[in-house]
Amino acid sequence: MTSNSTLYYPTIEFANPHWLWTASILWDHIYRIVPENYSPADSNNIKELLSSSDIIHDINPTNYASNAFTEFKQFMKDNKKAWAAALESANLHDEQYVKMHKDKVDVRLKQILLAQNGSVSDFLDVPSDIANFYMMFLAENIAKQNNLHLSTDKSEAWCARNFFDFDGNIDSRNYEEDETYLCAITFNHMVPNEIINLTPNELVNFRNTSRNERHIFFEDITNLKTSLETCNDPIIISDIINDHILDLTDSRKLYKQRCNDIFVSHFFGLKTMVVPIAIPVLNAFSTLPDSLKSALDILGVGIGVIGSTFNISKEIKAARSSYPVNYLFELNQRCMNPHMGCLEVDCHNIFSSHQAFLHEDLNHFIYD
Repeated sequence: MTSNSTLYYPTIEFANPHWLWTASILWDHIYRIVPENYSPADSNNIKELLSSSDIIHDINPTNYASNAFTEFKQFMKDNKKAWAAALESANLHDEQYVKMHKDKVDVRLKQILLAQNGSVSDFLDVPSDIANFYMMFLAENIAKQNNLHLSTDKSEAWCARNFFDFDGNIDSRNYEEDETYLCAITFNHMVPNEIINLTPNELVNFRNTSRNERHIFFEDITNLKTSLETCNDPIIISDIINDHILDLTDSRKLYKQRCNDIFVSHFFGLKTMVVPIAIPVLNAFSTLPDSLKSALDILGVGIGVIGSTFNISKEIKAARSSYPVNYLFELNQRCMNPHMGCLEVDCHNIFSSHQAFLHEDLNHFIYD
């Protein structure tokens, strides 16, 4: 079984307590980056969950700051990368600052910041864009060294992290020389609505009783993602989808039956993973039998294009297989024009408004 632990980013505190409650049934353990001697401003419910379970763990960033800064420094100096455009417009000299704890920062970066701040305290005033970029590298470094997935409730952070993972070789347009489309595979109705009403003790009890069903269901989800990512021949895509539909149908049924322990009225939420899919394979979705498309609809599975990749080397492709999976978990579905920002690719996509939203966010990150 793959790792079922995740690292929350890019902030210390959980921005949305509802996200934490829902994420608690997706992951066995949730980690966050907390400097030593810093007390997060958690709500009483979160404090109770911390004291009564092993769900949430704090990771001290001190041991990771040096490696993160080395990568960050290379990133900032490399003007040949496609993401250089993002730095051109970054508010590096803007008056908008955020507070970054000094223990999250390597001593070399700290010296640079102190030279600009002119004072020493637990928190450094850092230009917001610099802080956001650095936190991405720090989270990635910690996740890689500990085989953790990355999870966020901020679509901007999710888009940026995937942009970095592909070494900046992402564009919103498609060209003849493109090899791969960057897709979002999304699973709908993942979380029982009543989960947000559970007390910390009730949440822990539900996690314990539903452990097997949750593991099998989410393992099947990850397996589908991996199969799509590694498939290169459009001839076999129908068999791949059919095989995984059988597994997902069974595991989803058992998972939802177990959720009835808390008297569920309905399910909500969107769990999204980035999936680089070969163009011929993605185009083959248009020829899937109607029965398979209907089955994907029933399972709440949507696949849509959010960008295209170019100049993808074998080294990058090989490295992707060892990266932690990057998740975005949305508590509410987006209501947008289904056609806004979507590339004209005839593929199965039952969440076109959500895919369009992510496509727009990716564009804003690249070009704005």
